[in-house]
Amino acid sequence: MNCKKRNLPAAAGLLLSLALSSGGCGSGGSSPAGVHAGSSQLATGTALTPSPALVKTMALPGFGNGISLDRTHNRVYVAAGGSSGQNNIEVIDGPSATLAGITPVFSNPVSVAVDPGLNHVFAVDRGFSANYTYPTSSNLTVIAAGSNLALVSTLVGQTLAEAIDNPTSSEVYVANPPGGSPDTSNSLLILNPATGLPVKSITVGYSAMDSYNNFGARRFAVDRTRNVTYVSNGADNTISVVAGGTDTVTTPIQGLSGPIAVDETSGRIYVLNVSAGQVFAVDGASYQRVSSYSLTKSAVDTSEAPADVAVDASVQKLYVVTLDGFTPAGNTLTTIDLPTGTARTVEIPGIPADPYSYPNAVVANPDDHRVYVSNGYDLSISIYDGTKL
Repeated sequence: MNCKKRNLPAAAGLLLSLALSSGGCGSGGSSPAGVHAGSSQLATGTALTPSPALVKTMALPGFGNGISLDRTHNRVYVAAGGSSGQNNIEVIDGPSATLAGITPVFSNPVSVAVDPGLNHVFAVDRGFSANYTYPTSSNLTVIAAGSNLALVSTLVGQTLAEAIDNPTSSEVYVANPPGGSPDTSNSLLILNPATGLPVKSITVGYSAMDSYNNFGARRFAVDRTRNVTYVSNGADNTISVVAGGTDTVTTPIQGLSGPIAVDETSGRIYVLNVSAGQVFAVDGASYQRVSSYSLTKSAVDTSEAPADVAVDASVQKLYVVTLDGFTPAGNTLTTIDLPTGTARTVEIPGIPADPYSYPNAVVANPDDHRVYVSNGYDLSISIYDGTKL
């Protein structure tokens, strides 16, 4: 994938100071604006001072896209694509923070999901035309987590966007936005986790995930405790609620869309409204907004944009990554203390050869409190000690 083609949301320009407010509202989704300035801009960047919380920055053979956590085996899986042939699912061992395995897949893997019970990993890739203007095919690859061997790869559709696993109902969901195959409606494919083949298609909101922007960010979230999956629909600004097992779609959450994180202890849903620069907390029982965390827009730097959100329920912390394609210091990780709303922000330095980290996805491990950030431009993963953030 050519990372210079990635779009930044229009409502960029965010200082990372946050204020806690109650019951906010705003329109969701994102709209294309500027793109990364390119290699000439990279040469002018200045190396950043790492935060004491930074455990390690790992260079990867490919652009970091989607990221998924396997809590059972304390591993992290990264969908790493690239325009020069690096198209892999890469495994990071949590305790040692080292690369533990690589599985080659087809062109441009954009999403990865893990079923620790089956010990399977599910990877979605999306092939593009020569000029990266439209997707040409999508495959679902099932990988054995222990051996990192690809068991089966199936051509499933044209515009598959993201995969997520619900181990409670033993189902794998894949977003199939408009224009996809076999169902050209706004559908969610339900796959057999053993074969990777579709067994059912259900209709969700218009555009199941923003299918072309921010590949790494999660527009899915599963609450395993309540056996519910949430699907963000960027085009109609809703979140579909899918009951596991029966696969019925209930009344959607209105007026919100964007990357999602779920606190499975309380059932709260956290939605990152990219265009408004806010994180909304939604009650998992009533689906009403209960609070919001606002990012103050900067009058100076208009290139920053929030990209993804994660939650560590065990310590009540929310993590938001912000990307900036023009200023290295604008690529940041913000920690929000949920009970108080207090926010702390650290810069995410790139690798020595490239100061632009361009973070586009984040995941938090509630067992050891490590935070993993997938950096889409400089081919790296940043690992943080969440107890020091």
